[in-house]
Amino acid sequence: MSCRDRIVIIVSGAILLAQAGAGQVIRLPGQPSASKGASEKGQFLDRVGFLRIPKISTDYVLGPGDELKIEVIGQESLTSALQSVKISNSGQITIPLAGVVRAADLTASQLEAAISSRLKGQHLLKDPEVLVFISDYQAKPIYILGEVDNPGEYIMSQQLTLMEAILMAGGIDYTADRFGYLHRRIAPETAKQHPGGVLLSPETALPGTEVIKVDLEPLKNGGVLQPDIPLRAGDVFAIPRRPIRQFYAIGDFKGPGSYEIPAPAERELRISQAIAQAGGPNQTAKLSRGMLVRYDEHGKRVERKVDFAAIIKGKSQDFPVRPNDIIFLPGSTIKTLEYGLLGALPGVAQVNAQTRIQNAR
Repeated sequence: MSCRDRIVIIVSGAILLAQAGAGQVIRLPGQPSASKGASEKGQFLDRVGFLRIPKISTDYVLGPGDELKIEVIGQESLTSALQSVKISNSGQITIPLAGVVRAADLTASQLEAAISSRLKGQHLLKDPEVLVFISDYQAKPIYILGEVDNPGEYIMSQQLTLMEAILMAGGIDYTADRFGYLHRRIAPETAKQHPGGVLLSPETALPGTEVIKVDLEPLKNGGVLQPDIPLRAGDVFAIPRRPIRQFYAIGDFKGPGSYEIPAPAERELRISQAIAQAGGPNQTAKLSRGMLVRYDEHGKRVERKVDFAAIIKGKSQDFPVRPNDIIFLPGSTIKTLEYGLLGALPGVAQVNAQTRIQNAR
């Protein structure tokens, strides 16, 4: 063996071990799945064995359409007949002499045990050692929709968790809401759902499906999802857009305009913080003669005089800003208030404000 060949083998082995990772199990070529004696295991070191790659053959759940290679150690004729076995639409495979074995919804290791048990139970082999290798994965679609970089359909050719699928779709956007919703068929025979309308009502389960609410805040903060749910074929994960929560700073501010209230909704933004977010008051601003316009739960406009100077100095109680609050800071002339109001209020509110100012003249 040349020096170059030795280097290639060493590097290949290092890659396999790196793929395994801490706490993972990797089956090296020729290594049986069950514990065997050293002499028996040594017989197979030069054979073409089966590689168990983490997150694929260890955890992967078999399904109709998957193609398998099955080896029964020491049984060449049986192994030769099982070099290409496809799981039927009913989820079964046929083993010569042993008959039909259920394969769908099992991992490769579980199928090994099932085949071994069948061969032993029918007294065909005393202590059969079975190896299962997945040679071709069925195309299993999943859908990641909403606030990710690349929403759409993805083909799951190996076992994926929800977090892995989100990262595969480019990760969560800044505009994502705190919670996502996993739509899943309750039973395999349930009709496949069309993902198109899921985002319209992500919390609502369609007939024959269930919805799992997932907190995305840990992932947004650089952590991991808990729990990190293994996905199934046909799963639809919808991440709705976070509602925009704004307030309006009008009048004699250094930066008048509309500002977003930071997410999540549970996090409060105080009036003093809102004033600072708008750049703070100009020198001509009359802080003690401020006004807060707020809409109540019935949509009624409520105006309230507020001494913002006292709040900033800590002499009056600071209080949270609500979505759509309008903070007025009058300046040296009434025009400052008028034009600031018109420049920042959106839609109907702007028209109403303009009408009121014109009528006042």
